[in-house]
Amino acid sequence: MPDVKVHILYVDDDAALVRLVERACRRRGYSLSHASSVADGLAMLEAIDCSVVVLDHELRGETGLDFLGAVNSKVPRPPVIYVTASTDAAVAVGALKAGASDYVIKSASGDFLELLFSAIEQSLEKARLERAKARAELEVREARDRAELMLHEVNHRIANSLSLVASLVRLQSSVVHDDSARSALTETQGRIQAIAKVHQRLYRSTDVQRVALDDYVRDLVTDLEMGIQSQGGSGSIQMVLDPVKLPTDKAVSIGVVLTELVTNAVKYAYPDAAGGPVRVTLSRLMSNKARLSVEDDGVGWDGTGTAQGTGLGTKVIGAMLLNLGSTLSYQKVQQGTRTFFEFDL
Repeated sequence: MPDVKVHILYVDDDAALVRLVERACRRRGYSLSHASSVADGLAMLEAIDCSVVVLDHELRGETGLDFLGAVNSKVPRPPVIYVTASTDAAVAVGALKAGASDYVIKSASGDFLELLFSAIEQSLEKARLERAKARAELEVREARDRAELMLHEVNHRIANSLSLVASLVRLQSSVVHDDSARSALTETQGRIQAIAKVHQRLYRSTDVQRVALDDYVRDLVTDLEMGIQSQGGSGSIQMVLDPVKLPTDKAVSIGVVLTELVTNAVKYAYPDAAGGPVRVTLSRLMSNKARLSVEDDGVGWDGTGTAQGTGLGTKVIGAMLLNLGSTLSYQKVQQGTRTFFEFDL
C-alpha cells in the first residue's frame, strides 16, 4: 500500500466489534470513524473524507442495502466493504449488485479481522488504480483535444496561405499577354485551389482525419464552374454524388485529378467554343471502393494518341493517381468522352 492516510468509516451497531476493529486500525496506522445507523452513516459520509466504508448488513431494523441504495448517488464515492454474519449467498450477491466492492463474512474466529483488512486494502488499491486510469484517460483526451485544435489551426493557416498563392498566380496571369502562358497560370491556380479546398474543409470540420468527399467535390466543381464562366466560358457542370468519406491525403490527390479532368473537358471537348455539358459522378462501390467519373458530349477521345496542350496535365494526373494506387480509364460512349478512376476508401 502507498504511504497515504487511510480513514475508515465503519457503519455497524455492534459497539464491541467496532472497538475491536478500531484497535486493529491503530496497529496499522489507520484512523476510524463510527456510525451506528444508516442515517448517521450517510451524514458522516458527507461530513468527513474517508478512504473506505465498512458496512454491516443488520442495522437497527434496516440493512446495509438501504445505505448502498442512498450512497450510490454520491459520485465519486469511496469503496464499500459489506460485512454480514449471514452465510446466505443471496445477501452477498445483493450487496455486490448494489455497489459494494467486496464482502466479508462476520465470524467469531480470528480470521475475520485478517479477511476484513485484506478486503479493505484490496479495495483501496483497486480504487487507486481506477483513479490513476481516470487521470490517464483524461490526460489522453486533453492531449488529443490540444492536438486537434493545433491541427485545425495548421489547416487554417495552410488554406489561407494557399489561397494567397492562388491569388498571386491569378494576378500574374492578368498581366501576361501570351495566351499559352496565361492558360498555364490559370491551370496552376486551379491545382492550388484544389489543395486549398481540402484544408479549408478540414479546419471547419470536427473530423481532421477524414473528408466528406461528396461535399468537397461539390465545392470544388462549383468553384471551377464559376471560374470558367468568369473567363467567358459556357456550358454547365452537372453532379451526381454519393456520400463518401475518405482519408484527407487521398482527398488532395482526387481533387487535383478532378480539376485536371474537368478543365480538359471544358477546354477540349467543345472546340467551337459553344460549350456543352460536363457530368461529374461520384459512386460508392462494393468492397469499400469508390469511382469518380467525368463525362462530356463533345468530340470524344479514347486516351490514345497525342494529348492536346503541353502534356503537363497528363503527368499531374498520372502522379496523383499513383498516390492513390489507381489508373485513369476511358469508357466507350456513344458520343463524347467518359473518363473514370477507382480508389480505396
